[in-house]
Amino acid sequence: WNVTSLTSIEAVANRSIQETIDTTSPSALATQGSLRVSHELRRYLLLSSVFNYTNFAFQNSARTDHIYDAGVGLRYFLNRYLHTDVTYDYQRRDSNAPGNDYGANIVGLQVGVQY
Repeated sequence: WNVTSLTSIEAVANRSIQETIDTTSPSALATQGSLRVSHELRRYLLLSSVFNYTNFAFQNSARTDHIYDAGVGLRYFLNRYLHTDVTYDYQRRDSNAPGNDYGANIVGLQVGVQY
């Protein structure tokens, strides 16, 4: 949805069956949802924020994981074909299986080419 000519909002939801490395469960039903807001600060500078939520319901097991991911990013267009991204994400997993909870701060720097 383009709120204005400079701001857009994107929402996505999906459900899938995924493989696991858990020896007690052959697969997990993943239910995912995300919301992304992007705003063009300048013609060459794009600011974005994202929130993702994923629920993993492990088959043949009582284990359930909840994964939360929130982040912000800045994309700078060097020219028509080349851009660089700086991103920060915080990811947290809450699990009812002991020893599987975690929190992570992730900083990224990328260079991309498009044509």
